[in-house]
Amino acid sequence: MMKKNHPHDRYNDMPAGRPRKELDVEQIKELALIQCTDGEIAAVMRVSVDTIRDNYSSIIKEGREHGKSSLRRAQFKKALEGNPAMLIWLGKFYLGQKEEITFTSSEPEVRQLLERWEVTAKKKADFSKLGKAEKPTDATASELAA
Repeated sequence: MMKKNHPHDRYNDMPAGRPRKELDVEQIKELALIQCTDGEIAAVMRVSVDTIRDNYSSIIKEGREHGKSSLRRAQFKKALEGNPAMLIWLGKFYLGQKEEITFTSSEPEVRQLLERWEVTAKKKADFSKLGKAEKPTDATASELAA
């Protein structure tokens, strides 16, 4: 039996589904460079996050890595130009430097507060050593409150 031509036979040679949308790869790379999320890139490109992840993940990864190295380069440049904040931050991050805060005062009120704080901390530590079976007595509880 011979197949009869149908008016819509011209569609038989076409691929199924929606035509593939061509995206601007350079724009995707630029968005990744400034550390846009996959969702943000998808929104700008007007496609689904799955499309971005399935088809452009290597381009996005490359763009993000270039962005990080550019940012690092700019930070080091600022530090080498003498920017104190950047010098401190990079020193802490890469060199393990840290600020030590020392508090000294001749004010008797401050000393009293520090002594009270130390006593309270010691009492709380002693209280936490009590076993679960032991319940604090009223005397112990009132000592902690003092």
